Amino acid sequence: MKATIDFDPNLYRRLKAEAALRGRTVRDLVAEGVQLVLATPMTRVSEPDDDRAYFGVLKPYAAGAVGVHDMESIRESIARGRASSPSDGAAHPPPQRRRRSR
Repeated sequence: MKATIDFDPNLYRRLKAEAALRGRTVRDLVAEGVQLVLATPMTRVSEPDDDRAYFGVLKPYAAGAVGVHDMESIRESIARGRASSPSDGAAHPPPQRRRRSR
């Protein structure tokens, strides 16, 4: 089956040069590339999580942590009021925020 593909001119030049170096045709390389993509399992691309900014604040609690660390588990832990290190079991006070002087 035939298909028309629009390439960026620089990408096509590189593809054509690579095909020549390998002694293959552009068609062969494109077909091989498509087969490679289709044979490779797709990794799930998730939407950026708005909670990412809070990870830095939680870092002191993560030292030596074991277990589940997905956002739902973190939210449940916060909701229970637990912010303890699994290594020593002691509760740690939340990090103090510095106020800027004006």
